Amino acid sequence: MAQHQDWAKRVTQEFFAQGDREKDLGFSPIALFDRKEAPPLPKGQIGFLNFVVMPAWKPIALLMGPAAKEPEECLKQNLEAWTSQSEQAELGKPAGGC
Repeated sequence: MAQHQDWAKRVTQEFFAQGDREKDLGFSPIALFDRKEAPPLPKGQIGFLNFVVMPAWKPIALLMGPAAKEPEECLKQNLEAWTSQSEQAELGKPAGGC
């Protein structure tokens, strides 16, 4: 989870930098690249995991067979951690984390 959080923050910073540059050039960036419109990091990661990673993971896991068990468990734990952080943020509590 620590690696996932670190890389998610890095990618988000890159997206925002691109959005800032697009605004400087007079364009309207997509919401994901706009600091004011993007979802909070935990919510964005939940969407990314559910709509990109999990659908891509399913056929890979089938090919891997039993070897997919450990990475799949890690993926599920990360999704649970992001969900917990999102719920805490909605309640106004400071986010915990791994």
